[in-house]
Amino acid sequence: MYGSGATGLTVTVCDRDPGLRPPTSHCVMTDAAVPGHPEVAECYGAHICEPARSREGLHGGRHMCGAGVGALRCARLGSGPMDVLIHLFVGLHIVGIAALLGGFLTQMKAMGRGTARFVPAMLHGALTMLVTGVALVGLNQADHHSVDTIKIGVKLALLIVILGLVYVKRDEEKVEKLPFALAGALTTANIFIAVLWT
Repeated sequence: MYGSGATGLTVTVCDRDPGLRPPTSHCVMTDAAVPGHPEVAECYGAHICEPARSREGLHGGRHMCGAGVGALRCARLGSGPMDVLIHLFVGLHIVGIAALLGGFLTQMKAMGRGTARFVPAMLHGALTMLVTGVALVGLNQADHHSVDTIKIGVKLALLIVILGLVYVKRDEEKVEKLPFALAGALTTANIFIAVLWT
């Protein structure tokens, strides 16, 4: 914590590891670039300076890191190795969804005839979703991002049911319509939960 001089106000500092200072930051109030980073601010990496609440209310306005009005809270923008890793796992998670849903869609005609089966792509897709989903929760928590545990719990429960259905019946040449349709419906529900539950 650092005092801001004559104003008597307090500035909080980032708890990130030191790194190269960017030439500008952005004020969350105006989205205007603010040049420079005074030494007192200790803000490292590309980030947004957000006004923090105090007893007097919400302080903000145009400011420089460490030299603004009120207390400032700095949040890093995604640009480091951890962010690249998170995006990589998001991509793999989407690949898993595509494999699971794609395998279901290729068997829809067969389901109508009662000859549908759980193809290997569906099992591999469900496993990929499970592994990458768990990894994403851990990575986001490690990078100090908030995680909606209720949403994650619902998605995990649906995925476990899907994975159980696919794994148990993976060797059967013909799967009944009900479990096969249920796997497809739960996969679709999982996608909409991910997109719409914000």
